[in-house]
Amino acid sequence: THQSIGISTHGGAIRNVVHSFLDEDHPIISIPNCVLYKITYDSTLKKFIAESTPFECLAVEEVSKA
Repeated sequence: THQSIGISTHGGAIRNVVHSFLDEDHPIISIPNCVLYKITYDSTLKKFIAESTPFECLAVEEVSKA
């Protein structure tokens, strides 16, 4: 089984995926290219949950220090 997967594509495609997992009454968010959004699977609820704000990644310099 996989703990994490990554999908890289056009911002418009990611927007459609993220919006499909948000609540229906959630306002439309703009998703530019080159941004990371996190979608998690809740095995208790048996559904995907999307975060509506970009995921903060560590800079390469921070990762190499860890």
